[in-house]
Amino acid sequence: MRAASEIGTTNDNDEEIEVDSFDQFKVLIAVNLNFIFFLFYLSIIQFKLLFNKNKSDVFSFGLTILNAALLEDISGLNSNIEKLNRFLTKLDKLEHYSDFFKKLVRSMLSWDEASRPPFSVIYETVTENA
Repeated sequence: MRAASEIGTTNDNDEEIEVDSFDQFKVLIAVNLNFIFFLFYLSIIQFKLLFNKNKSDVFSFGLTILNAALLEDISGLNSNIEKLNRFLTKLDKLEHYSDFFKKLVRSMLSWDEASRPPFSVIYETVTENA
């Protein structure tokens, strides 16, 4: 068994780094863990900034409405803008749906999350035009 002064660790290139004492080894581990937790914290913040759950729910609900309106398989529309546009064009050609309905579904299925209305605006729009 090696003595505490001989304990080492490796860097990214798998080269052994000499550690003089076990205390220094503990400090090295603590620094690495703090760095990992810091990166994890930053990734959570970035995820929250980039992803708006409510706006994503609006998109999903819009897909559900489009599916019910067209009675067609809509799988893959959440990841393929060209296919989504083809389905929205099909919806536009149907005469038995009002222009208000088509515009609402289009707004809910906006590819740009920032331009998608929140549920509160959708609710107000629908109740005002009912």
